[in-house]
Amino acid sequence: MIPPLTTGLQRSPGPRGGGWVLAMLTLLLASAPLAVDARPRLAQASASPTVRQTPTWARHDWQRRRPWSHGWYGIGWQNNVPTWGWWTPQSAAWGLPNLAAAAEINRAVTKAIDAKQNTIAVADSSDQLVYGSLSVPSERQVTFVVLRNGERFSMTADCQNGRLNGSDPSSAAAAQLLHAACQVAFGPG
Repeated sequence: MIPPLTTGLQRSPGPRGGGWVLAMLTLLLASAPLAVDARPRLAQASASPTVRQTPTWARHDWQRRRPWSHGWYGIGWQNNVPTWGWWTPQSAAWGLPNLAAAAEINRAVTKAIDAKQNTIAVADSSDQLVYGSLSVPSERQVTFVVLRNGERFSMTADCQNGRLNGSDPSSAAAAQLLHAACQVAFGPG
């Protein structure tokens, strides 16, 4: 006869098995981290820095393969100057006369797809847009992942109103990230 395996826990007196469950629960709770980081943070994505499965639209000729309404973003802008209400005063404060050209962003995505790279560099920032992470929950919104200092963050953009995570961008880098995500999602090819 093989002796039963033991975990080193002693059963508490009481109903059969109840003490063991209580002891295990106490052990689990005691090992949980108690400190909470109170600093505000972006929603950190849980996946690794690479996209394991590229969506079907992120292939050669990706502009025409996007399965949602696209081609409207940036129409009516002149010289890559957005029509968002906050743009003019903020861009003057940042010293940013215009955003990255749509054609430049499109070329970066095409080159990344051809080179089997998962990210493109975002102008005026150290951010990397994980273009294959783009998801379009509505006609004007996009969710995506950005690599920032080796960490992944989930973000949202309202491309029609020019909002990043529900707010006006607070820096030139944030404005360029908003623009890059919106151009990849909704911009003309």
